[in-house]
Amino acid sequence: MQQFEDDMMRIKKLEKLNIFAEYLTEIEKITTEFLVKID
Repeated sequence: MQQFEDDMMRIKKLEKLNIFAEYLTEIEKITTEFLVKID
């Protein structure tokens, strides 16, 4: 049972990292577009 709980925790952490990575990618796109407009 403990193994199952550990796996669930790991999956939840991975999901959070995934959301964070997508968030960073969006910021990067917006920043790039912004810099292109300035130039």
